[in-house]
Amino acid sequence: MAIWIGNIILLLLYSIFVGLKTEFKKENKIFLLLIVMFIQLLFLYVFNDYKIFPDTLDYLRAFDYSLQVGWCDVYKIQHFAPEIKLDLGWCYYTKALSFLCSYDRILLFATGIIIIISYFVLIKRYSLIPWLSILLFISTVFYDSLFVLRQNLAVAICLFSIPYIRQRKIFQFSALIFLAFSMHQTAIIFVLLYLLYPLKIDKKFFFIVVSLGILFYMGFHFALNFAATHLIGFEIYNEDIFEGSNNTLLILSLSVLLFVLICYYPFFEINEYDRLLFHMYALFFMIELSRIGLPGTIGRLNLYFYPAVVLLLPNAIKRIKVPVLKYISITVISIVYFIFMIKHMSYGFDLIF
Repeated sequence: MAIWIGNIILLLLYSIFVGLKTEFKKENKIFLLLIVMFIQLLFLYVFNDYKIFPDTLDYLRAFDYSLQVGWCDVYKIQHFAPEIKLDLGWCYYTKALSFLCSYDRILLFATGIIIIISYFVLIKRYSLIPWLSILLFISTVFYDSLFVLRQNLAVAICLFSIPYIRQRKIFQFSALIFLAFSMHQTAIIFVLLYLLYPLKIDKKFFFIVVSLGILFYMGFHFALNFAATHLIGFEIYNEDIFEGSNNTLLILSLSVLLFVLICYYPFFEINEYDRLLFHMYALFFMIELSRIGLPGTIGRLNLYFYPAVVLLLPNAIKRIKVPVLKYISITVISIVYFIFMIKHMSYGFDLIF
């Protein structure tokens, strides 16, 4: 835990130091902060004690197995162990890395680079308070991405498709979504952002989002009930359905939505970048709404829309005209998400040395 808190403290110190450098242009300050934090976070990816996490060891076992199979037999990596099922895209990704280097930590190194860059590119392009966006990234996404490698890699690939959503380039967007889908099939949900983006933010938009939330809720319930009743290996969901999910994130998501609505109202001056982020957050909230009473694993779909929290909250704060309210908002949001981060660090964190 001390390492994690130190990680946050160093971010704040870097931000203060860079901010005091008056000889640097604003763009150079942001770039320098992102570079320093990129190196620091990548260090935590590569040199963490992966044995404390639930999934990483299996990914590294698959990496070792990939050293034994040729390119024509890559599909065998999908089921290299009876309890493991990997998507074919991840198998080719693993084989390509093992072909380049037989040291298994290259898997963590390469995956960490892609994930961090995908978020940092968005922060550089769209965030009006970069240091706060980095803090929110660490508080919401970064920890789980240390061991939920496949899905977070799929998320990263989806994030690279965002410029094509704005430009309405369906071919380039589809190619990246297909690549992400080959890593983790949940990536298909990102298509919703492409479909929603043309809609104006008005009453009709909110009606559509709420309607989608209700449809998703009914669909999730039906799918889980069907799987638990008819499919072997899904019996556990009978218990999960009655147990339900933790609604803390729903309450937090609703609070963020209200805060953003207040800051951006009446939406006349919202630019195209923030409009896209608002659509992304609407989908985020829709999923939180639709999974009420359902297993917590459904919430993993929201990994694809978490960047809206990372980017939209700082941009909303930037619109506050009263300095005191702005600083209070930054302080409260930082504390709330820091507490949220600590509570969700289920496995702790340690380095290998």
